[in-house]
Amino acid sequence: MQPSVPKKLTRIVSVVAVFIALIAAGKASAQTERERMIEHYQMGAKYFHEGRYKESKAEFEALLKMNPSGDDAVLIRERAGIDELIMLWREPEFRALIKPILDRSLERSEELRRDVENIGKYIKQFESEDSRKVWEAIYRLARIGPFAVPQLLDYLSLD
Repeated sequence: MQPSVPKKLTRIVSVVAVFIALIAAGKASAQTERERMIEHYQMGAKYFHEGRYKESKAEFEALLKMNPSGDDAVLIRERAGIDELIMLWREPEFRALIKPILDRSLERSEELRRDVENIGKYIKQFESEDSRKVWEAIYRLARIGPFAVPQLLDYLSLD
């Protein structure tokens, strides 16, 4: 017979594993492809604000050539701020360069929002005796990211 582990401890360990996965996902080698994308965006925005439009366009074009995913676009939007992206989008010469980033980030945000509806289901999987289900829940919650945090904290407060 296996020794029983208190439910509270199981909850804490499961939530900590999700947070560790979230943190680990944010760390990578010094110059990942995502970091290069962000660098292209930042340089493009810097050149734009300096009035160096040709260089700015070249940076945004380089960014788009890297084909950022929805997750990449969300990160760029979070780092840049939606106001800055909209300001760039309003400039006719930059609209075609910024629109794909806005579109992809909005599409991915909607996907994540829909996943939020499943957070409760994933959290319930922490109670499973099947470790594969527990790790699947950890993986899925880590992919959902910050949207899962409030419900994870609620889960920790349960008796």
